[in-house]
Amino acid sequence: CTGTTCERYDEAQAYHDHNWGTWRGVTWDWGASRAGEYTLLYGRVQAPDSMVADAPIFLYLVDSAGFRAVFRPRQVQYVDGRTISTKDGALRVPSRAVMTDARGADTLRVELEIEDAVATDTRGAVAERGESGLARILPRPWFIQMKGTARISGRIDGQVVSGKGDGFFESYR
Repeated sequence: CTGTTCERYDEAQAYHDHNWGTWRGVTWDWGASRAGEYTLLYGRVQAPDSMVADAPIFLYLVDSAGFRAVFRPRQVQYVDGRTISTKDGALRVPSRAVMTDARGADTLRVELEIEDAVATDTRGAVAERGESGLARILPRPWFIQMKGTARISGRIDGQVVSGKGDGFFESYR
């Protein structure tokens, strides 16, 4: 609504951006999707001076009744099967990704099929990130924003979990 005038949007896709803060040289993997009756949110933040090759991932799953589970996949397995054009030439970006985890008897597999991707060069003006020149020396300087479909499958509390739906995802190349 703007003032006293409102517009209604039913079943419109929307992208919710986030703000990881103004940490210097930080990169991340992040995504959110509706998958059938479930909604998932996953992410990790990677500090440039981390001793760990890949920071842990969290994956939070809810349904209409609320919280279902938290999973901790070890990695996002990307397949860089798409090519997009940048000012520096062709850049390989994800065409799909897979995350899996098992917590006792609970299991979850998330498959992402990427439909579209855009790249932002973090070596340019960094006013949006509030950083010094550290963003200009990232080993993976291309910030990739993607739209696609998430498919989930697994078991939680002995019940089958499955669903498919649209989502938005981010990574770096």
